[in-house]
Amino acid sequence: MDRAKPQGTANALRSYVYPAGTEVVYTDGTFAAPPAPIGSLSYRTAPAPEDLAIMGAPLLKLYVSAEQKDTDFMVALHDVGPDRKLMYVQRRFLRASHRKLDPERSRPHSPYMQHDRVVDLAPGDVYEIEIPFFPVGYVLRRGHALELSIMAPNAIPLPTGGSRR
Repeated sequence: MDRAKPQGTANALRSYVYPAGTEVVYTDGTFAAPPAPIGSLSYRTAPAPEDLAIMGAPLLKLYVSAEQKDTDFMVALHDVGPDRKLMYVQRRFLRASHRKLDPERSRPHSPYMQHDRVVDLAPGDVYEIEIPFFPVGYVLRRGHALELSIMAPNAIPLPTGGSRR
C-alpha cells in the first residue's frame, strides 16, 4: 500500500538524521549500548506491573517519508531494566527500496519481501512499510520496560578480516 497517508493525529511525526552511525552491528557492545539519540527514534513502554510473556512474530508498521530515493532502517527491541540497563531482544533491517511484498508468500501479520527488484521512493511521498521480526518467546520481567528503537544502520564500513566479537 505505497503512497498511503497515515491515519491518526499529526503529532506523531518524528524524524532523524541519516547517516548518524547509531549502532555498530558486529560488536558485543552493541547489545548493551543505547542507540545514539541523533540517529534514532525510541519508544518505551511503562514498566510492566507483572511478568509479561511475549510470544509470536512482532510486526512493525511504519509510515515513512524520505528526502532521498532510498533509505535503510534498523529496528531493535530491547528490555530496559529498572537500572536502565538494556538487554537485547531482537533486531531487523530493511532497505526501503526492497519493501515489495510477495503476495503469494505473504500472510496476515507475516509479510514476505521479494528482494528481487528495487522500488525507489519518491522523495516527500509517504509510504507504509512493514518490518517483520522473527518469532520470539520472551518474558519481560516485572518492573522492566520494552523499548523499540528505529535507527539508521551505521554508515561506517566494517573492517574486513579478523574476528567479529
